[in-house]
Amino acid sequence: MGNPQKYFVKAQYDHTDGQSQGAVTLAVTDNVPKGATITDVIIEKVENITSGGAAVTTITAGGVTITGNIALGSLQGGAGYVTDANVGRLYIDTTSNAAIGINIADADYNGSSGKFNITVGYLL
Repeated sequence: MGNPQKYFVKAQYDHTDGQSQGAVTLAVTDNVPKGATITDVIIEKVENITSGGAAVTTITAGGVTITGNIALGSLQGGAGYVTDANVGRLYIDTTSNAAIGINIADADYNGSSGKFNITVGYLL
């Protein structure tokens, strides 16, 4: 038995993927393999997020939430990135590879613009 190796996969959220409250399937995404242990999540703003109020989202892999709430307002202006995003070192226990997605937690996000990259680190 060897030491686990660290890998990274990427996805991108574009406001055209969906803006409604609930799960959003991303048009551009990689898969986290079955049996991976999530270690990192980094979110990088590509285009300013238009968000009303205190809109938050979470990042998912195969429908499993892998981060805590992320305020979309933190991706407006300024540095525009969130590192580690409250990741909980989760083991992905699915029957197949798990696509990265997002879950918009409330209706405060109006989604008229915005794009961000999601990088997920994992051990396998």
